[in-house]
Amino acid sequence: MFKSLKMLALVSLVLALAILYSPACLFHCSPALADEVGAPAAKAPTLKVTETSYGKIDWYDGLDLFCSPDARHAAWIAVKEGKKYIMLDGIAGKTYEDVGKPIFSPDSKRLAYWAKSENKYFFVVDGIEGDKYDAVGNVWGNRHDEEHAPLNFVFSPDSMHFAYRAQQDNKSMLVVDGMPETIEYDYVYYPVFSPDSKRLAYCAGRDGKAVFVVDGKEEKADYDGIMDIPVFSPDSERVAYIAHRYRGTGMKSVYVVVVDGKEGKEYDYIQNLMFSPDSAKVLYIAYRDHKFYTVIDDKEIVGPYRNPRLIPDSERKAYERYSRDGLGGKVGDLIFSPDSKRFAYWNWSQENHNCVAVVDGVVGNAYDDISGIIFSPDSKRVAYIALRRQVSLVVVDGLEGKKYDGITGLVFSPDSRHVAYMAWGVAKALVVVDGVETIAYGPYPPAFPPQKWPLPVLPDHPVFDSPNKAHALMFRDTELFLVEIEITE
Repeated sequence: MFKSLKMLALVSLVLALAILYSPACLFHCSPALADEVGAPAAKAPTLKVTETSYGKIDWYDGLDLFCSPDARHAAWIAVKEGKKYIMLDGIAGKTYEDVGKPIFSPDSKRLAYWAKSENKYFFVVDGIEGDKYDAVGNVWGNRHDEEHAPLNFVFSPDSMHFAYRAQQDNKSMLVVDGMPETIEYDYVYYPVFSPDSKRLAYCAGRDGKAVFVVDGKEEKADYDGIMDIPVFSPDSERVAYIAHRYRGTGMKSVYVVVVDGKEGKEYDYIQNLMFSPDSAKVLYIAYRDHKFYTVIDDKEIVGPYRNPRLIPDSERKAYERYSRDGLGGKVGDLIFSPDSKRFAYWNWSQENHNCVAVVDGVVGNAYDDISGIIFSPDSKRVAYIALRRQVSLVVVDGLEGKKYDGITGLVFSPDSRHVAYMAWGVAKALVVVDGVETIAYGPYPPAFPPQKWPLPVLPDHPVFDSPNKAHALMFRDTELFLVEIEITE
């Protein structure tokens, strides 16, 4: 019902900015002065490129590529003589009867995946095999739920801990750093660490009821299900989740948000649960009696809003709102600068069939489409990707860059001086820094058999290691390279 209602014939989408406790305007909307803009590189830089080959990848049906968060490492599943093994940066691991999709730790230094041997399953973490069980992670009997793989095994944010679901003799438990929890359940799912990595929560089931477990302690178990991954507050002190119960003979579901063990109001549906950046407020979208609500600390704001978020100062909120007011357009991708003082979004005109970027209330040039709006770390610069007549270009501080068939991964350097992105054309792919191109790689996508799908996918963005150094993973035909770029002015 909820999804169908979202598809109502809504004429347009307008931007709504609201302050929680003040009627004043959110921002003073005035053009940015030229001397307020951050200092870009004074002239086009010189790029020194160094390549490290990770070897050629032998294609097979179902091949997928997994890259570390820092985009320096790549792992993939390889097959040899009916056995499977993990390749990491071109180095082969041990062969097994079967292996699952690998995951990297947040710091990109660790790798974990499940493996099967002698009809038993176990995790291999940093190359070390763990205890064997009837099933682990996303393995359910003989079925591998690869789509939801990350939901049942996870590294902590500090990369020091690893937790996963294990099953033995039809009972499930959580295993943390190789040690099984003492309490067993019918099933276990959604393990999640707090931002400081000191707390752990997960969902479980017993006798047909859902159980929420945090810090090893169970909360009440009278829910029929827990929806989505639990959410910790940024300061790690609070935790919240969405639960549901069946009501009446028709088994209608009602949903509630539970924060620190305290249950909120009942709704027909709830989504987009989040804490404010200062951890003081809880926000979510709810639906009840044919009305949408944005709910903040149990206070309801009526309106069909979408994509709510709390601004980093946590005293104000922003959202995009559906409307029937006949403005003839829509807006999206609302973002705020790191210092919370600036905002930007795109505005599509249904009447003119074009799109403009609006930065601090100032309207930019019209294009066929706009995406990927970003602010620089110092909040002084803004950039986005624009499409005009089927070609892409980057606009930085209002100035247009070179045209390409496609552009992705727009990013500023840590000092806000440089802008980098990936671009591609016919049979080539390259990294562009301040308008200067690296040597060509590609083709993009790589030259694997064109009739096969899916193709290996790499991170679609370069990564800055320092103000003057960046890197990316790139293909040349079927050979994978770590491409490191040094920027000199």
